[in-house]
Amino acid sequence: MASGGGDSEEALRLSVQAAATEGIRSALFRGTLLGFPVTHTHVRISDVHFFGEDLSTTAAYRACASQAFFQALKMSNPVLLEPIAKSTILCPESHIGSVLSDLNGARKGRVISLEDSDAECLDSTNATKVLVAQVPLSSMVGYSSALRSLTAGCATFTMEVVGFGPMTAQQQQQILKESRGYC
Repeated sequence: MASGGGDSEEALRLSVQAAATEGIRSALFRGTLLGFPVTHTHVRISDVHFFGEDLSTTAAYRACASQAFFQALKMSNPVLLEPIAKSTILCPESHIGSVLSDLNGARKGRVISLEDSDAECLDSTNATKVLVAQVPLSSMVGYSSALRSLTAGCATFTMEVVGFGPMTAQQQQQILKESRGYC
């Protein structure tokens, strides 16, 4: 049977571990950039010092772990994420160049695939292509009108949010500036 002192030390170790974990979870939930949660991050506690029962409370460990995490996070240059949409565009082959140019350029999209389609467009002299791209959702505002203009009204598209991706540094700076009131 273990001695009473060993059980007490183990209980203290577990309470310190729980407090530090809670402090880090709290910090992850309210990250350094505008208070948004932190994702895609692995945290490991490598060392904890005990300074006696009077100086080492669970609240102190919780606060210390949270502050240490914030300091480490600030040094890692965190980025804001934005929603990414998967867009599927049915377009006549004769307009595919202008649609690709718009997606890659102005909308900062990434083409995933470009294939022939079985569907027919209003312009039956052109083959129809299926273009699949991932595009920041913010750049898809007004895309329906832009696509009509680019293709003389002959293309259609659908989109669905499929995840999140990092914002450009310029977008992030603008968002931070506006959110903090430095317009």
